[in-house]
Amino acid sequence: MTSTPPLQSMVIFAHVVDAGGFSAAARALGLSKSAVSKAVAGLEEHLGVRLLLRTTRKVRLTEAGERLYPHCARMLAEAEQAERELSHHGGRVHGQLRVNAPLSVGRTLVLPVITDLMQRYPELEVDLQLQDDFVDLVATKTDVAVRVGRLVDSSLIMRRIKAVTAHVIASPDFAARYRVTLPDHIAELPFLVYTVAARPDQLTLERDGERVVVRVSGGFRTNNGDAIRDAAIAGQGAAVLPDFLVDDALRDGRLQVLLDDWVVTPSSSVYAVYPQGGPVPPHVRLFIDTLVEHAEGWGSPGLDAA
Repeated sequence: MTSTPPLQSMVIFAHVVDAGGFSAAARALGLSKSAVSKAVAGLEEHLGVRLLLRTTRKVRLTEAGERLYPHCARMLAEAEQAERELSHHGGRVHGQLRVNAPLSVGRTLVLPVITDLMQRYPELEVDLQLQDDFVDLVATKTDVAVRVGRLVDSSLIMRRIKAVTAHVIASPDFAARYRVTLPDHIAELPFLVYTVAARPDQLTLERDGERVVVRVSGGFRTNNGDAIRDAAIAGQGAAVLPDFLVDDALRDGRLQVLLDDWVVTPSSSVYAVYPQGGPVPPHVRLFIDTLVEHAEGWGSPGLDAA
């Protein structure tokens, strides 16, 4: 019989499975690796079954472990949820919130939301990662990510934050030099390619039911929207960018819309996405709700927030 209470050992077992090994679980729990190993071994002795197959690199669930793990994980999730709910009671919010967002959206939308929340809830800790490339939320233990585009990943729960309008843009000097009047002219331009886009080398335009697909190419490619915008302002090429990145430059004349009677398709939106499994923690729900509120005054006027 193990000296560690079975319920506690079950929690440790769930952490080992989630972390993918004893060392990672020990770091997450603030325990020694030997203490974690003994707790799991004691649980196996208590139940009379082998739960994990141990190798030098990783652990793998046995058939008995596969049956037990969902119960332990659910118990752990419910216990953590209960703690968060009690912590949230009376306006108290604490704990760590891990957020991932594209650089531009992170600076202009997400950061003000986080600043607001941390001022209102001083015990809240935030780990904000800004990068335009998508990350695996489960592998990186990210609570919520803010993404732009058309999302099809069914393994994530999505909440639409705000619609986004994209424009084909260029500097006034560039536009005057090339005089684009038809979609086919786009293919002849030096294009600034945003490599994170779903189809970075293809542009689809629509007008009055007519659809045109144009291949684009150019000598400048990057995974960052701000860099695309700045290169366009400098007259280095045309680009497709969302309204929240170019509104200021369009208003003050540093950029202009090409083919403004054509619509870039498909349309896209800003989403908050988070992994499935268990109830949404209160501080994650609070962050998303506040994000929706702030989004009403962000980007182009006249777009609806979800």
